[in-house]
Amino acid sequence: MKKTLIVMTVLAVLLGACLPGQTPEQAQDQINTAVAAAIATQQHLIDQAVALTLTAVAQNASPTPIGPTPTDIPLSFPTLTPVVPTVTPLVLNTPSSGGGGGGGGGGGSNTSSKYSCAVVAEKPYDGAVFKPGDSFDKTWTIKNTGTATWGADWEFEYFRGDDMSSVHGMGTNQVVKPGETITLLVEITAPNVAPKNSGKIFVMTWSLNNGTHFCTPYVAIKVVVPGSQP
Repeated sequence: MKKTLIVMTVLAVLLGACLPGQTPEQAQDQINTAVAAAIATQQHLIDQAVALTLTAVAQNASPTPIGPTPTDIPLSFPTLTPVVPTVTPLVLNTPSSGGGGGGGGGGGSNTSSKYSCAVVAEKPYDGAVFKPGDSFDKTWTIKNTGTATWGADWEFEYFRGDDMSSVHGMGTNQVVKPGETITLLVEITAPNVAPKNSGKIFVMTWSLNNGTHFCTPYVAIKVVVPGSQP
């Protein structure tokens, strides 16, 4: 139908071009103009038809999925069982002979199950300050933490360090069963020091002796010269 309309339009233009009074050049120009208009009209109609066709296809078409439809895949993780290492306690066997390690608070003890001790009280405490030549009594209350009973004939002796006492040994004169305590006293004299050595620390270690040394409490003091800078 549209094609027929175009053809009729061109024929009408051609017939009009043959009217009397027109030169051949004028007639040819009019024909060319009519043909160009007809071609433009035809192209416009074609474009409209194509657009309508594409719209209809787009409305009726069902989209086809590309590739597989994703599916939720449950993730499975193994159950982890914590591994707890088994710790085997390390037991140190310390021989009963020789001086035991010095403990805190001026006391000493070793880990022998038969002969061992612990300082449970003392006076004065370690680090106490004295002037050169001062005398005082140092006392330790010592507990029998071993399994053997201590004999009354055992000795309490100067063992090592700075010699700050005129007495170097004495008898305990007391039976001490496991779990019981004994209080031992030693008279101490603070050493004489030059002003340049004011503030020096002095340590004297004692020990219980039953034929071997096994318990080593100590005394530690600071000696300060009056009027000097320690």
